[in-house]
Amino acid sequence: MESDESSESGESEMKLKPSEIHFLHNSIKHKFSDEDETPILDTFRDLLYGESTPEKIPMIEVIRDNDKWYSFNGHRRLYLYKLLEEHNVIDEITVKVIPDEDIDWKRVGRKKSTKNDGESVKVRGDESFVDSRDQIIQTWKRSEDLNQVQITTSGGSRHHGEPYIVTPQTMSVGNTGTHSNISNNGTEAVFRSPEIRTKKKGCLQCVIL
Repeated sequence: MESDESSESGESEMKLKPSEIHFLHNSIKHKFSDEDETPILDTFRDLLYGESTPEKIPMIEVIRDNDKWYSFNGHRRLYLYKLLEEHNVIDEITVKVIPDEDIDWKRVGRKKSTKNDGESVKVRGDESFVDSRDQIIQTWKRSEDLNQVQITTSGGSRHHGEPYIVTPQTMSVGNTGTHSNISNNGTEAVFRSPEIRTKKKGCLQCVIL
């Protein structure tokens, strides 16, 4: 599970399950603190659909206290990673470990506001947050269910995040609200659903999951 690599600052990197990391904070804002104040649900959606990965996001720094891992920063990122782990999208993330000798324990004490030993956090600032989050998850689950339909191209398998093009012979998928259009050459079809975002690839519209 662990894969330590020392850095010049004395910090090391290792892999942890998000569920192994506790929050220091009791609550988090529903937006990131970047210049655009990006809603964390926008990032969550991108991670769910494979448009981004934890490797593209700055690493969380963690500390060890009483045999437990705590997030020293990145509580909003950790919240998203815990959701992703819960839905089997990710298993582990790479974190930076702050050495004990470098930890400012007074600062840790000031930051520590958790009331349940860091098991969970509340999201503040958006009364519709939970409903919006659950809607994103349900839409994603429906798209993943469509992935389970036996749709193949050239006998290959499709990996998470990869597009696929559906042949006319594979369009019998039941009452899912989807439809198809035959392409110009009459041999390939576009598989589309109002639940799934699409984007161009060449002359065909391909589903991105």
